[in-house]
Amino acid sequence: MQTVSIEHLQEKLRGLSPEKLNTVYDFVSLLEQGNSLKLDTLEGMLLSEPLLSRELGGPEEDAAWADL
Repeated sequence: MQTVSIEHLQEKLRGLSPEKLNTVYDFVSLLEQGNSLKLDTLEGMLLSEPLLSRELGGPEEDAAWADL
């Protein structure tokens, strides 16, 4: 496992959008709590987000939900 310094993390965090910073904060909070069930759930959500975005983000999906 790679050793990461706080300074290196700070450098990476400075380049993130506010939304991604919120995600990082939530993740770190879960790590602090040591709640592996919630951590597994968060990891699953983060890993599935790009796929769901591709599958559900098309024009036909937008048209299907346009009336709601």
